Amino acid sequence: MAKHIHIIRQASSTIKPSYQRDFINLVSAMEVHKSKSAEKFLGTVLVTGGCGFVGSFITEAFAAEPSCDRVVVASRNPNKYRVPQVDYHSCDFTDVSQVENLLDAVKPRVIVHTVSPGPFALPSKQYKVSYQGTKTLLEIAKRHTAIRAFVWTSSGNAVNLRPEMNHQPSNEIEAEVNDWKSPASAYSCAKGATETFVLGSNTDATTVDFSENADWHMKLVTTSIRITGLYGPRDMTTVGQMISLVNKFAARIQIGPNRLQHSWCYAENAGHAHLIAAKALLDGKHLHPDMRVDGEAFFIADPTPMKMWDFERKLLQIAGDQFCNKPTDQQRLIVIPFGVMMMIAWISEWLYWVFTLGSKRPLMTMDHFEIMSRGYWFSIEKAKKRLGYVPVCDTEEGLRRSVEWFRDNKR
Repeated sequence: MAKHIHIIRQASSTIKPSYQRDFINLVSAMEVHKSKSAEKFLGTVLVTGGCGFVGSFITEAFAAEPSCDRVVVASRNPNKYRVPQVDYHSCDFTDVSQVENLLDAVKPRVIVHTVSPGPFALPSKQYKVSYQGTKTLLEIAKRHTAIRAFVWTSSGNAVNLRPEMNHQPSNEIEAEVNDWKSPASAYSCAKGATETFVLGSNTDATTVDFSENADWHMKLVTTSIRITGLYGPRDMTTVGQMISLVNKFAARIQIGPNRLQHSWCYAENAGHAHLIAAKALLDGKHLHPDMRVDGEAFFIADPTPMKMWDFERKLLQIAGDQFCNKPTDQQRLIVIPFGVMMMIAWISEWLYWVFTLGSKRPLMTMDHFEIMSRGYWFSIEKAKKRLGYVPVCDTEEGLRRSVEWFRDNKR
């Protein structure tokens, strides 16, 4: 485009003055088109599962981004947390024909894939939805000529959690990625195995053409965003349940010692990280070995860690002050050893397996204690350096904003 504009400018000096204005207008129009094309280099962005908790924050981040031409959300039930100016579609990502029809209709340039069962879903569902569903989507996306980038919403659970390493934050090089044989929960194994497949599907970014009309058939740049302990507004699982404990007896119970550090991730930090990762994949500027984003995984967290029970008590303190308009009662803690709770959980899971033939899981499982007993502290230095990641706030401010949302929405 720049070459053609330069030629036209040279030609305009040789034509009659009466026609020079028309040539100048043509050049100006071409320059405006070029500018708009550069501004919208992300093109159409498809966010799968964009009506979920983390998906909705990712959708909001892309919807506010000038380099996006259009944002589309696809979900099985696209009815929650809808964002203005975003198109919504219904899609079951375990159905190949639905996925093919969706991609043909939307023709996205970027896919941000957040679809995944909850941490306590059955192992069969973890395999079918998280691993097999993502594998199918990737294979279809790679054959599609419009799609260039794939951002996978992973988790800190994708790596082996080792309490002996909790004296300092683990980085992406030190972390050992889980697979289906790892001694971890089905959720953790699925996250690790899926991430390995996603990154293994990456096309070396130094071999592709990033120009507007380049052919990307069978080419796809991929990255994985490992979100740590997620919380925030609209969070019914962590924040919502903890708020319900304000000034209740259950708030005095602590499971295990409060020794291990944990990385937490405010939801807006997670949404922002997906956006800057997508931009870094397609801007053509991250090709130096020390700055590569394609084929790489990144831990995303708040600036500093906070021990698990310190996190809960800080939230209860803020909730007592703001949500209930009274301070949280400071009473003696009742500490229950991990061993006792894990034995109860094991018995409960065994009974459920016997009486439901493995079709259901109890409310409390062994998986609940995986992070509690192993720690969850990760370095975000790689994300800072390569993605330009800067957390929007720290954990204490994130908790304050989360409680304010619940207070304002009367949940």
